[in-house]
Amino acid sequence: MKVKLLGLFIILLISVHPVFAEVVFQSEPYVDEVSDSVDFFACFEGGMFVSLPMEIDLTTVKFGSAELLDEGNPLLTIDATTITPLLPHMTYTLEFIFDTDNDQSTGANTPNCFYNGLGADYDVGVEVVTSSITSTWVDIYENGAWVRVAEPEAYLEEFGVHIEFPLNILPIPLDASAMAYLISEGALDMAPNYEEPPIKTLFHYIPEALINYPLSIEEGTPFEFDGSESSSGNGPIVQYHWDFNGDGAYEETHPEPTLPMVYNDDGWNQVSLMVTDNYGFTGVETIEFKVENVPPSNPEITIRGEPISGELVTFTGVAEDIGQDELKYNWDFGDGETAEGMEVTHSFETAGSYQVTLIVLDDDGGESSNTRDVNVVVPTSEAPTEPKPESDLLLYILVALFGIAGWFIYDFFFRGKKSNGKKKDDDDKDFCEEHPEVVEEETKKCDEALEALDDALGPIEENLENYERTWQDVSREVGRLIGEWDIAYAVVASLTESETELYKDASEVQEIAGKVTGFAGTIKTIAKEGAEEAVKDFAKDMAKDRAKNAAGEMSQFVGDVLKLEEWAMSEIGIGFAKLVTGIDPKKEASDVRRASLKIVNELETWISRPHAYNAGKQPPKTLQDYIDDMQVLIDAINKALQGFETAVAGFRCVDCTIDGPYSEHIQNMINKLNSWMRAFGDMIDEVERRLEQAIAMFNLGNAYEDPYSRVGFQNRQIPDIRKALKNSSESRR
Repeated sequence: MKVKLLGLFIILLISVHPVFAEVVFQSEPYVDEVSDSVDFFACFEGGMFVSLPMEIDLTTVKFGSAELLDEGNPLLTIDATTITPLLPHMTYTLEFIFDTDNDQSTGANTPNCFYNGLGADYDVGVEVVTSSITSTWVDIYENGAWVRVAEPEAYLEEFGVHIEFPLNILPIPLDASAMAYLISEGALDMAPNYEEPPIKTLFHYIPEALINYPLSIEEGTPFEFDGSESSSGNGPIVQYHWDFNGDGAYEETHPEPTLPMVYNDDGWNQVSLMVTDNYGFTGVETIEFKVENVPPSNPEITIRGEPISGELVTFTGVAEDIGQDELKYNWDFGDGETAEGMEVTHSFETAGSYQVTLIVLDDDGGESSNTRDVNVVVPTSEAPTEPKPESDLLLYILVALFGIAGWFIYDFFFRGKKSNGKKKDDDDKDFCEEHPEVVEEETKKCDEALEALDDALGPIEENLENYERTWQDVSREVGRLIGEWDIAYAVVASLTESETELYKDASEVQEIAGKVTGFAGTIKTIAKEGAEEAVKDFAKDMAKDRAKNAAGEMSQFVGDVLKLEEWAMSEIGIGFAKLVTGIDPKKEASDVRRASLKIVNELETWISRPHAYNAGKQPPKTLQDYIDDMQVLIDAINKALQGFETAVAGFRCVDCTIDGPYSEHIQNMINKLNSWMRAFGDMIDEVERRLEQAIAMFNLGNAYEDPYSRVGFQNRQIPDIRKALKNSSESRR
């Protein structure tokens, strides 16, 4: 009687290290045909099947698993049942063979009638003599002989035998073919029968994914997910797949267990790790964690305008936030008045000392503050004009007392006051001739005012010279980054236009070069010193073996200073052709796009102070910070000039002015600073335009080899770029 095969699926927990992991064991229990025994000796000696009745007969053979051992290994269990009870007088041998490598050419395999086409690698057996188990064994077939490796536990039952032993005696994972034999008094009952498919067994561990991460994660702060404690009883972990949003799509896959991350906003997040072992089995862990808010930092207060009572003063607040929070600026001016906004104006009604407090809040409740003392002064009065009624009354009295001579007395003593601010007339000349001490005093004060002006402008001019060297270096660096980006962007644009292989003609260089957008206007003017030689050296390197890795190093100066279109063939045609020849355009576009991220990260540091701060740039200054430095120098020059005008105001006899060459020199300083400010403003515009291009590139579907990488870039890089652009816009306001 034939009975259908049954399925068995057993899942256990076993201990691996101190943590429990899952085990999967699956086999195909076999129910045997009754009265199908053959002559054991005839099979072995002549390879013949001769029927021979048996007192006992196998009915079922079942492989399974049992409870865990203390050392953490599961047990392989074998149950063989018979059609009749096992009586005390019976003697028999029960054997089970496993072909663990599913290779007939290895292991014991003759006679074929016994091994049924298997290459037996392991033999598990029990010998029973009159109801007593006299021996058990687990043997491995090595070098043409069976070698004992273990003695399993075995128990007699009313209708069969139960055997169990640690599964790790056999290879793990276990994907084997098995046969069972009951031998008694020369007769053999084989299950399955000859030329029937063997019993299939499958055992493996489910790899355990384990994610370690910091107990406290703060927004905008780099940290690492660590999957290095993940494990598999089958073998080593070979791949780590990361899903950042719990949607089941694993955006990034790496052979290394660690993954650096930055979350730019606080809140709850979900991450899944799927690990794959060397046999291809997988395990998954999903965690939820909270990213903590970081309050704004480094709030600064700047004041534009003189704090004079009754006059408006502009207050500007700046703070850093390493997350993506919207910042709110609250002001307390210390006189009972408040205001909101990044830049506000306020007037103090009365003179005095006030404490102005700036409180910066993010949209998650974090706050920081700063206080600055502001001394408010009264307005500087113009020299008073004699009241007309009083002057006239005095004149009348003098004329009445002295007659016509009284008028001359009045005119002599008071004409200077009446002519203040007017061009000196002949009477002034007479006065100055008659009072040489006034001329001497005003000459002395004029010299002192000019000396004070020179003392004030000297450090400013020295700072300007020092700053200019820095500004030139900054201009070259920003120009280099913009150039590198333009080349990378042009290459990606070219590669993603078609999936066909690019031509092997070096003229392809010319086509790509033509797509490079220029930045010559500002950069060529500012960074010309030494730029040509540096670019020539760089181009020679590109033409050598470095060409194939040059995508992240190309400089826009190649196009701006040396006119790439004209000399690409002669200078870098070969090297560049190597870069774009014989490649998979989509893969190359993906490589260049990935390499361009470094350029994007550096560009962000030039327009966003939080990005500069996080990148460790010292000092963490942006292009707008340098513009502010330039404005400080212009304000200092204007303040020095205002101080000079105040010092020489009201002179009667000496016309104290700044001579033409020196005045022209001062104006040249101001013009130069204004030129630098315009140039750095242009650079900010150019950097922002490149970052907008980066957003477009990172959204470009065919610049990625797979959709997971695209999702990772979109979720992590594009928000970071938008944050940099937002910070730039706010700082420019």
